[in-house]
Amino acid sequence: MGGKYIGFAILFAAAALMGIFEVILLTGTPDGEPYQSSSRGCRFRDIAGLPLKNRCFTGFVAYIFIFYLLLTISDSYTMVYMMKYLALPYQIVTGLYMIISLPQIVLLSFWGRLSDRCGHEFTLKMSIWFFAGETLFMSFANAQNWYLFIPAAFLISSAANAGFVISVFNRRYELMPADNRIVYDNFYTAAIGLGSILGPLTGGAVKGLIDARTAAAGSAAAGSAAFTGIRVLYLISTAGILLLQFTYFYFRRRQKIRESQKH
Repeated sequence: MGGKYIGFAILFAAAALMGIFEVILLTGTPDGEPYQSSSRGCRFRDIAGLPLKNRCFTGFVAYIFIFYLLLTISDSYTMVYMMKYLALPYQIVTGLYMIISLPQIVLLSFWGRLSDRCGHEFTLKMSIWFFAGETLFMSFANAQNWYLFIPAAFLISSAANAGFVISVFNRRYELMPADNRIVYDNFYTAAIGLGSILGPLTGGAVKGLIDARTAAAGSAAAGSAAFTGIRVLYLISTAGILLLQFTYFYFRRRQKIRESQKH
């Protein structure tokens, strides 16, 4: 449709139709037994108070919150980078994103078996390392070599997403107590949503600062300012995720040493 409004209208109409079919199919799915969260009531202040009292669960939420914040500093600008700055056609961008989606058909099964064998915490830690690889490869991508680095980055992202989706869900419910699970789940969802908002805002602020300083250096540098800003964001994400992982490993090791000393 050449980017015309009617093309987007058709796409969204098709998506709405598929959504209706999905709801119809889900209505035929048998429901489970009603789950009683707790015999005692839950006050409004307990929405944050209960999860914060659980150090193990709070540490997990903080870990995932920081990860989302660091990843979305750069990852939220990937589509903009490819279409606006690299000027890639929409068909190529769509094809590249299929590199993320299609391999997960096989990778989900692999990560699932690994998670059952080695534990959800182990799988979660391993999958997050892959995200550092994705952002690192994206930092090398430019108009001359995108056909090498972006597919490589997206293939790594496919592996990362498959492992993360499986492990983060199971690990979350592994750490939740049996009572008031909806409170813990809402606390986790709110923290992740906050990280997903603050990440792009932080990335935009950093990119704006880099672009302004590069442009102030002269007209020759102004042309590459946009590329420089986004690629620096990917490096920030990579360094931040690596630092997060090493910090997490350090504190988990200290915790295990303390637990072994108690026994």
